[in-house]
Amino acid sequence: MIGSGNRFAMTVCPDDALTASQREVQRLLGLCLLRLQAYERLIKTLVVEHEFSGLALDLEAVRRARVESISRNTLGQMAGIFLGSYLVAGDDNTAPDPELASAESLPHVGFKFRVELTEADYAQAESEIRELVQLRNTLVHHFIEQQDFDSLDGCRHAEEALIAASDLIGQSYERLREWAEDMGKALEAMQSDQFRTTMIKEIVVAPRGRNRRH
Repeated sequence: MIGSGNRFAMTVCPDDALTASQREVQRLLGLCLLRLQAYERLIKTLVVEHEFSGLALDLEAVRRARVESISRNTLGQMAGIFLGSYLVAGDDNTAPDPELASAESLPHVGFKFRVELTEADYAQAESEIRELVQLRNTLVHHFIEQQDFDSLDGCRHAEEALIAASDLIGQSYERLREWAEDMGKALEAMQSDQFRTTMIKEIVVAPRGRNRRH
């Protein structure tokens, strides 16, 4: 049964076609909500992992704190963070972290991954993400009251709406997954021997060199 109370409850009807259609609506609604949860989990992962900075020995603690903070955000809040942080329009000319720039003796590490889009592509991506947030809010808070589940036509209309919603969520998730794969490749490159050698020089050799000059 979808909903609770007399207002939203489906009428029990011996009509097998209506009963089957009601059950299909419930299945499709559950599928949409599960897909939205998967999307939300992935976007939170990207926001957590796409940038970090701090003392080399504190990075894990910094990450744990970031995970805890992000976990409390809604999908709408995550969209606001994701846009302009992970997705950016045009060239990214963000100033370097002042903490990193001023580090002299203690080894600091910083990493930031962003997807740079043209102004037009960014506007389209922003519109699609905002649309998904609105869809999520509608499904969670308003879908039941907007539909008629006591008639076969009403259930079929709800089915069509949910099928369209599921397709939209799936397409949005695939785009998010493609961006995640791009970041995964960048993180994989950081595990290479060449990258580790460079980082060791920056963390160990460079600070010593600076100290010798002072």
